[in-house]
Order: sequence, then C-alpha cells, then structure tokens
Amino acid sequence: MCKNNRYTALEGVSQDEGLLYRELLANASDMIYKLDLQGHFTEVSPIATTLTGYGSQELLGRNLKEIVATDHHSRIDAMLMQGVVAKEPNRFEIDILTKKGHLITLDNHCTLVCRADKPCFILGIARDVTKYKALTRQLAEHQALLKSLMNSMPDIVFYKDTEGHYLGCNKDFEKLVGKTESEIVGLKDVDLFPPEIVALYQEQEHLLMKTKKTQRVEVFLTNAKRQRRFYDTMKTLFTGPRGEEFGLIGVNRDITELVQAKLEAEIARDEAQHMASTDFLTGVLTRRALIQRLEGEINRTRRHTNSVLSMIFTDIDYFKKVNDTYGHQAGDRVLQVVTQLLQSRLRSYDTIGRSGGEEFMIILPDTPREGAFKVAEELRLILSTTPIELFTNKNQKTVVQVTASFGVATMLDSECKEIDDLIREGDHALYKAKEKGRNRVE
Repeated sequence: MCKNNRYTALEGVSQDEGLLYRELLANASDMIYKLDLQGHFTEVSPIATTLTGYGSQELLGRNLKEIVATDHHSRIDAMLMQGVVAKEPNRFEIDILTKKGHLITLDNHCTLVCRADKPCFILGIARDVTKYKALTRQLAEHQALLKSLMNSMPDIVFYKDTEGHYLGCNKDFEKLVGKTESEIVGLKDVDLFPPEIVALYQEQEHLLMKTKKTQRVEVFLTNAKRQRRFYDTMKTLFTGPRGEEFGLIGVNRDITELVQAKLEAEIARDEAQHMASTDFLTGVLTRRALIQRLEGEINRTRRHTNSVLSMIFTDIDYFKKVNDTYGHQAGDRVLQVVTQLLQSRLRSYDTIGRSGGEEFMIILPDTPREGAFKVAEELRLILSTTPIELFTNKNQKTVVQVTASFGVATMLDSECKEIDDLIREGDHALYKAKEKGRNRVE
C-alpha cells in the first residue's frame, strides 16, 4: 500500500473497504480529514477545497491552527488534549479563515484512532454551519426584538399553539397570572384561570378557528395581586408563508378605567337629565318634562278606542301673601307640603308636575271628567283642612292654612285635541274657579 497517496484507505483494511473509503471521501458533502497528534493535516476530502479555498496539497502538512481564527486556537488545544490524553471523542465549533479571507463556521466531530491501544491519528468530520449559525443568530435577534416589542407594549400579550398550549408571553401576562414565562409555556387556560373564564375563552377560540376571523370578548380577570380588572381580549390566528396555522396571538387590553369613565359619564348624564326634568324644590317634574309626558299620553289615548285622558290644573290661593308675610323660605316650605299632599291622593301611574311658581298640573290617564272632578275635590279638601307648620323670616314657628283652586280638562279618543288645546281648556277652568271665589273646582 502506497504511503505517499493521501487518499488511500487506512492501513490494514481490505481492498474493498479501501475502495469504499475512497468513494466516501470523494463524495461526502461534509469535510473529512485526518490530523496527526500535533494537529497537522495528513489527509482531507475534496470538499475541503470548496469550503476553505485551499487546495488539498496546500492543506496537507499545515497545522489546523493556521486556518482557524485566532480566538479559536484554544479550542484546538482543548480538542488535541481531550483526544490524545483523555482518548475521548470531541465536538466543537471553530471559525475557519478561508483563502479569500472569509470566515466560515465548521461543526467538528473528532475521534482519536488507535492501534494496539497506541494513539495514531485524529479522524475528523466537519460540517459547514455558517448559514445555519447566521439563521440562528437572525432568529435569536428576531426573538429578542419580538420580546422587546411585546414587553414594551402597554397590553398583555401571549401566543399559543393550535392545541391551546401557551408558547410565550410578555411580562404583563406574567404579572397577571403570577408565573414566569418558563412556568407558563406548555400550560393551558385551565391551568391559569377559573372555569367560567376558561369556558368563555374556549368558545372564543373555537369561533376563531372556525371563522378564521379575529375574535373579541370583554372579561373580568383577577390578577395575582387579587385586583379585579376589566379586559378587552382580542385573539387572531398566526400562520406560516403557505397559510399553515401555527396557533393564535392574544392581546388583553385593560379597559377598567375606560369602562369606569363611561359609567361615570352615563351616571352624570342621567343625573343631568334628572335635574333637567325634576323641579329642585318639590321633586316633581318640571313643566317641560310634564309636557313631554303629556304628549305621550295624548298619543296613547288616540291609539286606544274608548280611552279618555283628564288633567287637573291647580293654583295655590293668595300664595304671594304667604311670601310677603312670612318670607320666601316659608313660601318654599308651603310648596313642598302642598306637593306632598297632592301626591298623597294620586295613583302610581298618575303624573304631577310644577308648571309655574305656585301652579301644578296633574295628568290622569284613563280617567273621565267626573272621575277627575272627584279627585280634584279630594285634593281641594285635604289642602284646605291641613295646617302647615313653618318658620317665619324671623325664625319664629307658626302655622298657616292654605287653599287652592282647581280646573279640570278632559280629552276623549275621538277628539282631535292637541296639547295646547288641553292646556288652554284647563287654564280656562282654573281661571273660572278663581273668578268664582277660589278654593273650588271647575
């Protein structure tokens, strides 16, 4: 066997095995090489030229360190030490400086070959992993960028596989469930949330997988600090370049303050509407609110056959005298007591409102004229027989007796009366009661 032929098979192998070895050496996509115990190349496969740019003859006899980046020399020393002294296989990565000055990364597997337990040479296989390492670095950079973006977002962010297992999350999700990302990965909703939330999320994700459209749901969640917060949860699919589904991405946006602000705005609006429709002194409807109510009752009366609507108009007699004698505070007290007395004889669906300074209007649905007269007379009687205690403007306690005049107006379903017609009729009846001496019903 010719010892000068660098591509011959190892000593002691058969001719067939030698042919097989040469075929493997010539056609292997990975670089196969032999080193002496000091690290010099004694044999290389043809692919070495493609990888390094050096011809086979240029590599033979050259020490591996000569083509390895300087900062990786220690790895070569460690490989030789481990292989020759410890006689153990070794795997390591080194950066090779090609003939054109480019750096490539080789993943090496080296084994010490012995004969009669005596070290002879080192057999190595090297794979070019330059592109793989670059892709790995890019992936790591992208993952770091993604993680940075997720953690900089003001929302809770997470992503799952198609089976519902968590694949990752940001810091805010960790705070929500009280676990680290490494503890969360692999878990499902059932491991993190109460049953009612799990059911809601499962329904949301079922619709997502079925419709392929982004799904949103609003939920209350209790975080690790036992704080109950309101979240808008949005989930969407994330897919590969060919449309293959990898899982879903979820975003929980804390809308607690927004919801509270909306509720407060609604409460404020309701209070404003209430204040606009309620007389601040007596607590009954204002004239404007009462007219709106009357319009609805007139329309209802027109729609229903044999329906009738009546109204009572009342004015406290000589009210100006009360103000002049006892003061406006006493007059306010009289208005409040009169309102209470008027309300005491009304049904739950009757409506009373203050239409002027000392004037009131009462809407009586489904009440004929004679019924309205009866109610008005009851109200007149209770006012005229009920003493009212009050304090004068000199803070002296006194008792006054007041009366009121009443006018009645009625509308049948067959009549084409408008609001103004009904009010005009009631005002006329009230004026008539005052003309006839007050404290009466007309």
